[in-house]
Amino acid sequence: MNSDVQNETGAAPAAITVPAPAAGALGGLLAGGLVSLCYLALERASGQPSELIRLGRNTATALGSPYRHQDSLPAPDEQIRYQSIHLVLSSLMGAGYAFLRRTPPFRGAVGGALYGASYYAAFWGVVGPRFGLMPSPRRDTAGGIGLKLGLLSGFGLVAAAICNRLAPGEDA
Repeated sequence: MNSDVQNETGAAPAAITVPAPAAGALGGLLAGGLVSLCYLALERASGQPSELIRLGRNTATALGSPYRHQDSLPAPDEQIRYQSIHLVLSSLMGAGYAFLRRTPPFRGAVGGALYGASYYAAFWGVVGPRFGLMPSPRRDTAGGIGLKLGLLSGFGLVAAAICNRLAPGEDA
């Protein structure tokens, strides 16, 4: 920001800050959008539905709406439905970071990456397999584990950077 800029009273304008949960939600939304773009690109390159689409289909099946063609690319309405759900969950996850960001393991950018990695461990490693939404990471390839871990660590890094920038002194 240029320090020579002044408002009509002659003072420098105040920095924009928002409440930490809102900053976290915005960070999560933007970071989730980046993850969605990565999954869309991988889907297009491989010709296979992304992990996000497979997760949505498995969840629909678990809730009583079986999807017969697990390996087919999603129709536009299906893509929009699951990407929208992903963005809502990403916002909630970003807001969750805002509540934890002052605790020692989750401080700063590295803490955001750790937050994302811990989400991978909890959801992809425990909750998802427990409810039959996805196979255990033990059944995944090293590349698949690395991809998911990298995407979620990157998610946490971006969400934390945005949250901490918009709400630097705010506690949730």
